[in-house]
Amino acid sequence: MSGRGLEEVFDYFVPPEEQRAALEGASTRVPAVAGTGRPVRWCLPAEPERLLACALAVELAAGLVRAGRDARVIATFARPRLAPRSPGVAWEAVEPDDGGPGPALATALDARPEADAIIAARPDQLPGVLRALGARRVDGLLLEVDPRPSGLRSALGQLRRISPAPDLRIGAIVLGTDDADAESAFRVLDGAARRQLGRALEPLGALRSDTTSARALLHGRPALDLDCESSASRQLLALCQRLRSAASPAGAEAP
Repeated sequence: MSGRGLEEVFDYFVPPEEQRAALEGASTRVPAVAGTGRPVRWCLPAEPERLLACALAVELAAGLVRAGRDARVIATFARPRLAPRSPGVAWEAVEPDDGGPGPALATALDARPEADAIIAARPDQLPGVLRALGARRVDGLLLEVDPRPSGLRSALGQLRRISPAPDLRIGAIVLGTDDADAESAFRVLDGAARRQLGRALEPLGALRSDTTSARALLHGRPALDLDCESSASRQLLALCQRLRSAASPAGAEAP
């Protein structure tokens, strides 16, 4: 199976009838409940080829919806076929113009000023996207962090390339480990970012995969929709709570 992508071997793991059932269930939308307080809006580096990053965007939006908020994913690319689908979570792909995707994203956000959004953008587009949106429209950048030394170097390099403005916040999500190891990895990365880039990071906690998250990926559904009591789902809900608590006052002032 070497050299074959997940999409090519998907039918080996989940029979076609189960895929159809999952899609039919996801197409039944639930009514959104108006959120309270400031809108939650964070940018997440993602690409259609990076299924896990796309899945995280949907999981975060689903967690916000579960908390009674109106949330969606707005992306600079179409939803990948294998990305999770959840009732109440729309995936809105914007069409970039000559100025890149930033102006189209701003228009999409301004059309629903009270709604939460996880903004999934290709890493090479994020510098322009963040400049176009600014701190009035978004809280900041979500940085996925692999706690291994190579992963910490990669996260620091990505942060250097994206170079968000000083008034935008940077939230670090440590993947694949427990809270204690996540805290240690965060301290190392935060120290390096302060020394080398003059930027402080905000700890948003850990996300560790379990059997529910693996099943969710195979079935094309968020882990929260399969088992909201699993350890992965509890970590996701805690992360969404941190995002809600961390929503910046400026986020509500978008014109």
